[in-house]
Amino acid sequence: MSKIRKFLATTLRYRHACYLVCPDAACSPAVAKGIATQLPQPVWLFSFAGDYLLPRAGEVLITALLNGQSVVLLCRDDTKLGRSLVEKWPAAAKANGSYSANLERNLFLHFDSSKHKRGCIVVVQAGGTMPATLTGSHLRILADDDIADLSSADLAAEIESLPARDRVTEPAVTIKDLCLLHLRDGPSAPVLPPPSSLADIARRADPLSWTDLHAILRQFGPSAEEEVTSLQLTGRLDPEKGAFYLAAIDFLDTYRASAVRANIYDVVWFHDFLEHDGRLFRGQADQNWRLDTSLFRVKADGSPLDLATLYERTHSTQEFLSEMGCRQLELFGRELPESELLAIAQHYGFPTPLLDFSRSLRVAAFFATYDARKLKPGDTQTGVIYHLKPAEKEFRLRDGARLEESIRLGDFRLLQEAAVRIGEFQYIEPKLKGDDDRIGRQAGLFIDGFYPRDLREIAFDRITFQQVPGEAFEDPAAGVTAAQLLPEHSRLHQLAVTVRERLKREVANHTLLPQLGKTIVLSAGLIGSAGAELRAQIDEAQEFFDDLQQRLPADAQSKLRPEIEQIFSEFFTQIRLRADVGLPSGSANAPLQAAITSLERIAGIADGKLWDVVASLAPEEWLPASATPPLARAPANSKERVVLACALYLVSWSHLCTVNGWRARALSYKAREVLAAYRDTGVPGLGSEGT
Repeated sequence: MSKIRKFLATTLRYRHACYLVCPDAACSPAVAKGIATQLPQPVWLFSFAGDYLLPRAGEVLITALLNGQSVVLLCRDDTKLGRSLVEKWPAAAKANGSYSANLERNLFLHFDSSKHKRGCIVVVQAGGTMPATLTGSHLRILADDDIADLSSADLAAEIESLPARDRVTEPAVTIKDLCLLHLRDGPSAPVLPPPSSLADIARRADPLSWTDLHAILRQFGPSAEEEVTSLQLTGRLDPEKGAFYLAAIDFLDTYRASAVRANIYDVVWFHDFLEHDGRLFRGQADQNWRLDTSLFRVKADGSPLDLATLYERTHSTQEFLSEMGCRQLELFGRELPESELLAIAQHYGFPTPLLDFSRSLRVAAFFATYDARKLKPGDTQTGVIYHLKPAEKEFRLRDGARLEESIRLGDFRLLQEAAVRIGEFQYIEPKLKGDDDRIGRQAGLFIDGFYPRDLREIAFDRITFQQVPGEAFEDPAAGVTAAQLLPEHSRLHQLAVTVRERLKREVANHTLLPQLGKTIVLSAGLIGSAGAELRAQIDEAQEFFDDLQQRLPADAQSKLRPEIEQIFSEFFTQIRLRADVGLPSGSANAPLQAAITSLERIAGIADGKLWDVVASLAPEEWLPASATPPLARAPANSKERVVLACALYLVSWSHLCTVNGWRARALSYKAREVLAAYRDTGVPGLGSEGT
């Protein structure tokens, strides 16, 4: 057996793919046919010339591979497609169970290994040198004797050409172009919902507009390429739009989004699906701004909220509410609930305990970038879009009980002791008429009944983006402009202006004594500081306390339960007090070490043995200098297992205090593992005095 034949047999047996370079391009068809004679039959011989296969060509190639057939693919000089196939196919060929992967554009895999045999593929590059990005033993540049050997095979089969094309770079496309493509039909062009299928578009007889093309790109992207080509051939899509479509899908194929999106258009284009998922949105110009209500946020200069400022805010809101209350029939034609009046006050800039959201991502994008007009060239600022799915509020409920009440051990209630106050959602959507319906134009609604500091990390997801100085997001076709969203000629707007002018004149009559007014409005520190991973920690808490209830030893349950309740309560009380008064977390009598000592006592574990096990898992600032590395010991009985799990769980909350949320989650999960583990009698115990 020649060297090249041995190479093919060995490589394909273990890797299912190899890459060969035939320096003599003229000989490459004969070489490809020679390779086909060495592969398991049947064999498909394909060639392509271009950067991308068309969708149906991709289906043909994938179908052959998933039917267990061999493929020889002849390509011109170094192509991304050939490289991707050789690099990604081996993982698919060896996968077990259900498998999905995108090998390259129009080459998407989704199969069940029990139902599909998988073939092998040899990519033959005609001419050129070995791509610098490829490395490994599955690569080979064919020598003259290799070429002569393979070319000698007498194979009459034809090489089938797969439809492909080169990348299109003209016209130039940007994300902003894609977001606002429908505006090329004029400012009144609607933003269409995504079409349910390409067949819906094909059945129409009218020419396609830019708005139609916008919907096709958003919903189907490159998978619609053949249908778009067909629409061009029938004259329903003009050449300009056809060229833009190709340039757009090629631009998106190479576009790489970063964790912090490049601009607001990046956010709108790639996250538009969230709006169709029924989410609510809130945009803020600076990600460093707290997600606080206007009533309780810090003062404009960043200093803490004091009683004088809080009094001024509540007084101004009350004045506006009183004016509206006296004129409800004139303004609204009916009496509104107090919650709706409060929402209207919030909308017109009066401080309230509400947070305003929108059902429209574009509206949130407008408000997130509205202040970017004031940024100067060279200024850098990161904006944020918060989003929330209303159904997610249900995570607070469990078996019909509030979450605050359900996570407990006897009289110990975790969230109460940890000072985590989630509250409850109430959605407020006032329905007004005419020019006064600014809230309706903004698809706005308001959320009440929660504690934003805690809820921020539990219920809200976020998308950050770079602000572009001088540029605010607007979409006239969607009614997203300053004139549409913030009209100044409505009666409510004029009323708000009148009340503010009056308050300026009366300010001297409504102030607190200076010393009283300077009193800071305290806000108890949340365990977990910024609440990193707080939601995940609370989800784990439900499972941990359920497991703990079940795993407490039956013969000692009545004694252990109240003692563990007391240890948990004292630990969280001490941490909460330290957070409230701003003490550093570490000290000689740290709450964590005191809790571990108590757990050792109730389990009869020798002094320091349990601490030795968990010490290195605690945050560094919680450890005394003499802390020793953990001992490689497992709990020897059920009592030891319970106290070890409790110790690990308390350590997890210690990490949450230092904003090490991922570590907190890992330890919380480990605590549950300990409870679930069976007794391992072959491993030394923790040194307890009995079982």
